[in-house]
Amino acid sequence: MKSATLMYERAKQGTELPHAKVTADIVRAIRAEHAAKESLKKLLDKHFSLEALAARYGISTSNVCKITTYQTWRHVR
Repeated sequence: MKSATLMYERAKQGTELPHAKVTADIVRAIRAEHAAKESLKKLLDKHFSLEALAARYGISTSNVCKITTYQTWRHVR
């Protein structure tokens, strides 16, 4: 008999999911751009806002927010 930990497969993440709209490289780019925005917030807010990133990558603002706060794609660094 297999141990309890080996009985279940790991949940799919990121590009393993068939409906994934972004890749690990895009997640890294979004996070890097968001970090740059935070350091120059007042000057560059229009270009690096969550809304601007969402428009640039063709995804929702809430998806960008979840990516930048590591609620999704947390396995990508």
